[in-house]
Amino acid sequence: MKEKKNKIIWLFFILSLILFAGALLSLIEIKAFNLNPLKVSKYNYSSLLNNNSYSSSTKEEFITRMIFLNKEDSDVYFYAGDYFQKKGDLVKAGEFYEKAINFIPLLNFEAYQKLFKNYDLQQKENEKEETILSLYEKIRNKGYLKSFSANLSRNLYLVGESYLKKEDLDKTAFWWEKTIDISPEWSYFYLDLASFYYNQGELVKAQGVLKKCILRKEPQDHCQQYLDSQMTQFNNEKPGFWQKDISRIEEVKSN
Repeated sequence: MKEKKNKIIWLFFILSLILFAGALLSLIEIKAFNLNPLKVSKYNYSSLLNNNSYSSSTKEEFITRMIFLNKEDSDVYFYAGDYFQKKGDLVKAGEFYEKAINFIPLLNFEAYQKLFKNYDLQQKENEKEETILSLYEKIRNKGYLKSFSANLSRNLYLVGESYLKKEDLDKTAFWWEKTIDISPEWSYFYLDLASFYYNQGELVKAQGVLKKCILRKEPQDHCQQYLDSQMTQFNNEKPGFWQKDISRIEEVKSN
């Protein structure tokens, strides 16, 4: 009888602990939404992090609590990345941008653009290239993601251009070939790729790029001019000639 009574006491004690833990968790959640003078919510979260009347420790407490309550909300991580980027903590900023992208990889290109900028500042060239290639694989067969394709093609092109400056011709071709794969409507990518092959003495490859170009309605006329003139323009228009025009394609504004 005594043993049975002890079991009941223990069960009551364990149940009380469970109820206490639940109540404590609820209290934490309630406090997270009742910080004065503003209630922390997704909708004023960004402006709160940019409000200079709050200390860094208070803002970082907001970030911790928002993540606790919104673990799979990419915006929460995105704004945290902005906060730490502005603060100069590039490592933490990069980690938050990466998490934002991992939750919703194809939500918007701005998160990628900010992550690429972060990688540039940290001189993480390999990580940037890996991320660009990963995104390329995700969208190469998704024609409805035109804004992603145009923006990503610009990044693919710029990586290729960086290798061109280093005279790494194989890698230049590797990156530039991908630009026409996902943005076949822009003549500039074809022309710089064709110029690249032409100036390497690979005339058949250069002509092949232009023939591929004229199969598309949008860039057809522009590329046809080069075929009609036997590509003589490339004697003056060296690889990289269209860089300024390409840099303006679907540019995403980033702080």
